[in-house]
Amino acid sequence: MKSSQTKENSNTKAPKRTDTNYTTGGHRYWRGWVPLTSGRKMVYGKDYGEWVRKRDEIIRQDALGIVTTASLFGDAFHQWFTNIVANREIKDSTLCEYERLWLHNIKPDLITGCKLFDIKTIDVQQFISRRKAIGASDSKIKQVMKLMGSFFRYAHSEGYIHRNPMANLPRVKPTKASKIIVFSDDEIARLLSAAEGNRLRFLFYIALGTGARDGELSALDHGDIEGGILHITKTATTKRVEEGKGVYAIGDPKSESGFRDIPLSDTVLREYEIHLVRQRDEYTRMGRGNLLPGSAIFENGRRSRMRTSDFRRALISLCAAADVTYRKFHTLRHTFITKLLQSGEPLVVVKDLAGHSKIEQTMAYVHVEDDNKVRAAASIENIFKISM
Repeated sequence: MKSSQTKENSNTKAPKRTDTNYTTGGHRYWRGWVPLTSGRKMVYGKDYGEWVRKRDEIIRQDALGIVTTASLFGDAFHQWFTNIVANREIKDSTLCEYERLWLHNIKPDLITGCKLFDIKTIDVQQFISRRKAIGASDSKIKQVMKLMGSFFRYAHSEGYIHRNPMANLPRVKPTKASKIIVFSDDEIARLLSAAEGNRLRFLFYIALGTGARDGELSALDHGDIEGGILHITKTATTKRVEEGKGVYAIGDPKSESGFRDIPLSDTVLREYEIHLVRQRDEYTRMGRGNLLPGSAIFENGRRSRMRTSDFRRALISLCAAADVTYRKFHTLRHTFITKLLQSGEPLVVVKDLAGHSKIEQTMAYVHVEDDNKVRAAASIENIFKISM
């Protein structure tokens, strides 16, 4: 009996690279168990050749302790982020944003304690429900889902899971888009009046007069204003150095549309001259020599470049002094774009000045005011008068 079994095994042909041994959903695959340090794992490939490649990679990663069948979702996600995402060629600001999504939205949730292999669509749906229950916005949930979706696609392609639990997940139903908030004319007047004598008065003028983002304003040097033109060629961002830690750095804008020239109005130029005189006086008092083209336009009391967080605190103080409800610093940019559109400037011009990569981003600022609706209704009435 023993010799017969040996003879049978010797006649078994090794599978070809294109062979399959399993059919599901009308598709053929090769599947087989892969031994791991913590047990074994069923791995799928479109054919035997792909299955072998996945098997070898899983065994390699298992030896390194990256992912196993017993891995919790949180551990596997962290390993993926550290070893795969962090080594991709992406902007530092984008990497930091991904990490914040992980640390503040995914990691604290119950789903991180689930075994990766056992996660089902209902688990992801419950995760979404928990995020909504604590007040997460639709846009934030969408960002988190995009990141998690990338992870599950990776886990599925590597054979760590048999089925992507997000494949049939219903899309997050967006709530009605809220109107973009801006500062009213009265609020702008009160803010600028309260900024009289403030060493950062020019910050609020250039923010309202150019719509520049806070990171772009932080990165500004005096050489960036030339001939009445503001040249935006860089932005301040946080560069990741390790998990949860980063360094403030100056780099290129996130997209080509971020590079732009913005003509400065007479009022903004006049405020710049005032700011320049004040800053030169500060340099003289501090014994720092001459103000150079490479010197930061906005510096703090320690003579170092101001950060976006400094701008936020400055606006909080200014709003309090002006008795104006505080809104995010980005509201100054919203106000600039909205005012241009209300003045009748062409969409494409506003798009270029704002540094938007798509015209749809600019169109989000187009509001139909009630007065315009009344005038439109009157125009329609004129149609009927013609026929009378």
